Amino acid sequence: MTHNEFLSLYLPLASTHLSHPIFTDPKITARLCGICDRLAENAKRFNLTAITAPADMVEKHIIDSLIPLELLLKKGLLDENFRLNGKPVRMCDIGAGAGFPSLPMAAVLSEFDGRVLAVDATAKKVRYINETAQVLGLEKMSAEAGRAEELAATGLRESFQLVTARAVANLRVLTELCAPFAAVGGYFMPLKAHAEEEIAEAGKVPAVMGLSAEGGIPYTLPSGDTRTLLLYKKVKPTPPGYPRPYAKILAGK
Repeated sequence: MTHNEFLSLYLPLASTHLSHPIFTDPKITARLCGICDRLAENAKRFNLTAITAPADMVEKHIIDSLIPLELLLKKGLLDENFRLNGKPVRMCDIGAGAGFPSLPMAAVLSEFDGRVLAVDATAKKVRYINETAQVLGLEKMSAEAGRAEELAATGLRESFQLVTARAVANLRVLTELCAPFAAVGGYFMPLKAHAEEEIAEAGKVPAVMGLSAEGGIPYTLPSGDTRTLLLYKKVKPTPPGYPRPYAKILAGK
């Protein structure tokens, strides 16, 4: 996909879904185009995604990854310089897979001194994300291989202002895996397609993890697919012992 071909697909969607001028800055669009090109080139090699048609990549990988930043801006959690509480964002994407939403978010946040860490248990996907970040000049983005329940016991614990995840697990499981990475005062912000039923299933888990529910922001992709950006504020440290081993989290005991 040439840059002009990317722009012909991206700009019409950006004009209706993304209001901040940085989203259409030529430097940013070049990075976003590069993300799509690398994804198409490496999808089979790294078993990254089945979505490789240009229009689908732009909508379901790029636009869907950037809309949450737009929503945080509108809600006032991020200022116009993409800072949270006056500080450059430090974000962690759990179960990053092919780098979504972390790569497109990093393409934007890096312009404002934001740092992004992508975490995934599959080493080859982590290698792909690191290579892509290097090719695109995203010096403040990195990826680390490991299971979330193990990495949460390292220096990464409670060190991020924003923690996100997309299409990793149901909310009950995801909350226990992700909440320990959020610093007090920061936010856990999963992207969900079936938010209401998962919120009900999660029950008191967010509160046990030190989170306070701040509601969800629904949005619709150009194709008509619906999503919800859930917001949980970290109001107190996650108790020691969480997250538990993955098998115990799944068992829900």
